[in-house]
Amino acid sequence: MTCRTVAASRLCVPHNIFRYIVCYGKTILGLEKLVVVKDHFIEFWFKFVHPYKGELEMGNTSYVANKIAQQFIERHVSHIYEEICRTLLPRLCLTESIDFVPSKIGAFWDAHTEIDVVAIDEDHM
Repeated sequence: MTCRTVAASRLCVPHNIFRYIVCYGKTILGLEKLVVVKDHFIEFWFKFVHPYKGELEMGNTSYVANKIAQQFIERHVSHIYEEICRTLLPRLCLTESIDFVPSKIGAFWDAHTEIDVVAIDEDHM
């Protein structure tokens, strides 16, 4: 199994658990794609369990539950919703629910704007 080191946590994880979100347009700091975890359970673990490992080991579960409740929608659910939108967009186009067929689906960000789901129809730009 090939592993890549995740700098923030210094853990060795299989590289095939990641996927990429491509940015179309100008980018911040030269970033042209984001690397995200494919599996939502593993993503949840890295966001909400690993950072509070000490608190959980000491039995301070109410503190961790409050932290999760404060951040769950913005830090976890919103990204899953964006993924669902990127997945469903091509299906909507194939059923002609949307009147164009995108050649690319990704995101857009620059210094002032972030658009979570972008579909580009290069034939009709």
